[in-house]
Amino acid sequence: MRGPRRLPLPKGMVRASFRNGNRSSVRRHLVSWTLDPTQEDPSRQSVYADKTAKIRKLVEKVPKPLRGMLDVPLILALRSTRRNVLVFEKGGDIMAHVAFHRHGKTMHMFHVWVNHSLRNKGYAREAVADFIEFARKKGMKSVRLGEGNNDAVNRIWEYCARHADEYNVRPRKGYWLDLI
Repeated sequence: MRGPRRLPLPKGMVRASFRNGNRSSVRRHLVSWTLDPTQEDPSRQSVYADKTAKIRKLVEKVPKPLRGMLDVPLILALRSTRRNVLVFEKGGDIMAHVAFHRHGKTMHMFHVWVNHSLRNKGYAREAVADFIEFARKKGMKSVRLGEGNNDAVNRIWEYCARHADEYNVRPRKGYWLDLI
């Protein structure tokens, strides 16, 4: 079955998994996001921000000139939260990321971020489509797109639900997509 009409990713944009966090651009982006997970909207509540609050409090005690030395421990701390991130980059520039965690045969996406220069052009939807395919390749049975508290993610779920046949998914209550 033919998939949905996909927007072309920016030329040269590739997906780097969280495991590739040793590449400096990916590492710096993940560290920056870990240190300020609500940077886009500081008023927004975030479970991830709550889970990483202790990490941020420790980092604040380290003098700023020395914080760069904390990148690797911060990446390890992020992994310890059992979260994972698919990072999309082009020439060392981070274009988008999708953050998620795994529960058995399901993956729960809890965050999607797109570079300011690509916003409102469908790239969040493309990153989520790649996340869905990533979950499928990993043998997942279903994915959850958020929890209903983010309008942009809700619109992506609604789009996927409207195009369920094209995405080979079955939408269900609670922002779930069963992979078929």
